[in-house]
Amino acid sequence: MHEESKRIIVNGRCQNVRADRLSFASVVNFVYPQADHRDLQGCSVTFVRGPEGKPSGSLRAGEEVYVQPYMVFNVALTTGA
Repeated sequence: MHEESKRIIVNGRCQNVRADRLSFASVVNFVYPQADHRDLQGCSVTFVRGPEGKPSGSLRAGEEVYVQPYMVFNVALTTGA
């Protein structure tokens, strides 16, 4: 089965993904590709233009969200770095 590529926006930059769902860690990885597991604790992820059941919200470590085309994610550091 061939998954369609979906364009999303992460911190203002377009990204193409082939997944139906994205995890907190995978979204953070677009912005901080060298981050390890400990670094993720200092990040927050919010989104808009999400799926019908959850059009906006936030993700925490270990959570996932279904991806919609042109979904917008914002990743921010919440602790000093």
